[in-house]
Amino acid sequence: MKIHKTRWILAIATIFVVAGCGDNSSSPSAEGKWLEAPAALTIYLANTDLIMSGRDKEGCPVVIEDVRKGLNDPEMYGTQALLKQCSDAGMEFGEEVRCKDKRLQVKCL
Repeated sequence: MKIHKTRWILAIATIFVVAGCGDNSSSPSAEGKWLEAPAALTIYLANTDLIMSGRDKEGCPVVIEDVRKGLNDPEMYGTQALLKQCSDAGMEFGEEVRCKDKRLQVKCL
């Protein structure tokens, strides 16, 4: 009986020790990684109207909505550049984009 109790106590203690060893954070690959996508941004900023108006100098914020709309069309040249950015890094496209200052970033998993 004493040995049986000792086994239970050791099993419970082991569970607490193992649970306490984690750092309680998700792995970076589960959360994804944000990579800059300058080639894709250049494609979107090459719009003649943006260039003529000088708004192309504003960078990502001017085109972010167009970038997001284009995510539904994998055949679109800008979307292909986003997919390639993740692929070149050995990751998969995380289907999210954002602006960091004037730069376009893509989330890769």
